[in-house]
Amino acid sequence: VDGFFLRNDEPSAVQLEQADPAEDRIDLVVARYDPEGFEEEPTPSGTVELAVITGTPDASPVVPSLTQDADGIFEVALASVLVEAAAAQVPPGNVTDLRTFTTQVRDLFGTTAERNALTPLPGTYFFDTDLNEVLRWDGTQWTGLGLAATVAVGTVSDVPFPGPGSVTNVGTPENAVLDFELVTGEQGPQGEPGGPFTQSQVESTAIVFAIALGG
Repeated sequence: VDGFFLRNDEPSAVQLEQADPAEDRIDLVVARYDPEGFEEEPTPSGTVELAVITGTPDASPVVPSLTQDADGIFEVALASVLVEAAAAQVPPGNVTDLRTFTTQVRDLFGTTAERNALTPLPGTYFFDTDLNEVLRWDGTQWTGLGLAATVAVGTVSDVPFPGPGSVTNVGTPENAVLDFELVTGEQGPQGEPGGPFTQSQVESTAIVFAIALGG
């Protein structure tokens, strides 16, 4: 949980609040990291423990929200519990496993297709064997660590003067593919017209032309 782990070698009991007399609610069992008293030196501190987030009784109860503060309390959902109105106990069928694993394979490496098939937690690292680089899931997308950056030229086209031109990355931040739009130069003034060919120039041109044709 946020870089720390919770270990319990035996089943652990959690205490739920008494059921509402009239309406159902959904509670959330979480692993909660609390950085209270956190110190980087000499050893990072804080606590990770099991906790219950008590839901709100309602005719259509919903799962309560997690607290996931990167610099504070960070919770990971373990299970939701439907606490029925006026119930004295919770049957096993009312407990839903919500644990999300960072990978569906044994190790955190594999092909791009295997990476895209994952349901990762924020902060998950994955070595993509197709890209030959380590990526990190930030909760929205996979981002590279800049370990195997490449730059390639994509398309090159021209735009009329005065432009502007542009350079656009159509790849990724780590593996850039640059498309260029180059501004064509402004047309220059008309040059002086050439004079008529002399007889010797005509003959020389004919000889060069014949040689070019293999004559």
